[in-house]
Amino acid sequence: MKNKWLHPTGFFLGMITFLLLFLWVRPELIFHAQQLGFSTSETFFSEYAAYPGGMAEYISLFLFQFLYYPFWGALIYTGLVALMILFVKNTLFVRGGKFGVVLQFLPLVIIAVLLSDYSFHHYFFVAVIFLFAGFWAFKKVFRSQLTTLIRFFFILVIYTIEYYLVGGFALLVFTVSSMLYLILAKRPGILLNVAFLAVLNIIIPIVSARWLFFISYHDAFFKLVPYFSKYEPGFMLHAFLLTLPFLILISKLLSFYRNGENKWRFLNSVYFQAIQYIVIVIVLIAGVLLEVDRDEKQKLTIDYLAHNRQWGKLLELAGENTSTDRLIQFQTTRALYHTGQLPEKMFDFPQEWGIDGLFLTRYFADEVLLPSTELFFDLGYLNEAIHYGNEAMSQNENSPQVTQQLILANLAAGNEASAKMYITELKTYPVFRNKACEYENCLSENNDECAYEQIIKEKAALKPYTDFIVNRMAPQSDLLNLLRDHPDNQMAYEYLMAFYLLNNDLASFVKYYSLGKQFGYPSIPTLYQQALIMYAYELNRQGKTFARLNYDEAVVDDFTEYLSVLKSYGGNRPDAQAELQKKFGNTYWYYIHYVSPITTNRKIVVE
Repeated sequence: MKNKWLHPTGFFLGMITFLLLFLWVRPELIFHAQQLGFSTSETFFSEYAAYPGGMAEYISLFLFQFLYYPFWGALIYTGLVALMILFVKNTLFVRGGKFGVVLQFLPLVIIAVLLSDYSFHHYFFVAVIFLFAGFWAFKKVFRSQLTTLIRFFFILVIYTIEYYLVGGFALLVFTVSSMLYLILAKRPGILLNVAFLAVLNIIIPIVSARWLFFISYHDAFFKLVPYFSKYEPGFMLHAFLLTLPFLILISKLLSFYRNGENKWRFLNSVYFQAIQYIVIVIVLIAGVLLEVDRDEKQKLTIDYLAHNRQWGKLLELAGENTSTDRLIQFQTTRALYHTGQLPEKMFDFPQEWGIDGLFLTRYFADEVLLPSTELFFDLGYLNEAIHYGNEAMSQNENSPQVTQQLILANLAAGNEASAKMYITELKTYPVFRNKACEYENCLSENNDECAYEQIIKEKAALKPYTDFIVNRMAPQSDLLNLLRDHPDNQMAYEYLMAFYLLNNDLASFVKYYSLGKQFGYPSIPTLYQQALIMYAYELNRQGKTFARLNYDEAVVDDFTEYLSVLKSYGGNRPDAQAELQKKFGNTYWYYIHYVSPITTNRKIVVE
């Protein structure tokens, strides 16, 4: 019976897949998370042509670059899924049949779940599609009327091409699939054919590792994850890679029931196909919606918005779904500064990391490199921006995001030769070629067309001219050195004040607070008033005096009430916490008493 459901349902499932990817998973977040560029340079091609599996990786990176554009990214993924399903249909022993819908669209569900992990790269899609294409060619040769010798020659060619395209582990899956097909097909000469395939699977990797490519024997036989990826394979990936042998086996087993169609009328009916289709749709939607890690998605979204300097959207998202993630705290603080709200609303957002959410460099991890580069550029701390940009480049040498940040930092620092080098590199990335030309305009003598002229001049004017020793473990000393050369560096000042507040260091806060008078605040910022009034109160308790300041009446009233609540609990802070959090959770007083890592003696642990 010809399955009448597959064409219209396939199109509808494709639309659902596209919308789930475009609206929920969001391809641009996958691109931002992995930061993998595709270069048209000969060196880039040669690098991937130099080992088995490199061509599948090269093709996957070519496709990956378009994830930068959300619509095209979702469309490419949907196209890969459609191609995969087409090959699945041509792999089955029996097309249609009782479970035709489930069998044909089962890989779609697995793919959707895999795509819900932002570290997953679609290289595996490309590799599996090559597996199916190679198997289709293998079936054509095996079913032909060629002599055994000529058939073996063509199979050798198919195996060699397949191995070069997809590499070691995929070839093993290809061999298992081909053997399974030969055994189930029950053609004459099964043992000879199976033995020939087994020999090929041993000889080709050995020859490759020994004489052709600079790879280990382990990689020659079992390489699975691309060298550029940090993805850790799990059950779902292995299930996806084993789709081909599974479908060969299950479709053959189901074909045994073909003669019993009269007995299984309902299973052969259009109603049963409709049930299968509905189940697939439900599992597909549920799989994507439930499998996406919402915390990871929020973290990536906030980092993506920060990278694109969309500060308002960032704060809106951070306010809707509060998080204690370190990178989120870091980017939220940046956004507060850029929207002029840092001295007023810093504690409207979680600050549980203290100073290690303000600066990320005391506790090192790969993910801090690009954000730290961007922060140091914002501060006009250009040498450190270049330093961390180069560190990020060493971890991911083909990252367009890092390359762009290094271009800006070097332009502002006056390092034209380095800027030209990175611009030339960026030009080899097709998706970023126009961006590279925009940066190149900034190098010309008449740079009226430079889109980045204002920010480059602004950061160049803040570049420190006095040499000093960088202190990664004490970033406040670097901020002070920046301010000594450029007292007008408002970001350095506000970050210095934030550092002292987060570090429970009111004495230093008071010592350097007056540096901000030149910035023309209409009144003392609220958080600064809270810190100053608390400092004055503690001095008064010790019988000392502090210069009188014009505190806002609302701040004085709030502090009085704060103390009153504490007093009502006999000064017992743990007992008073719930009420104080409700009324004063966004104040500096609550932070220093209940949240600060110094107060709580909480150890900072970075994975």
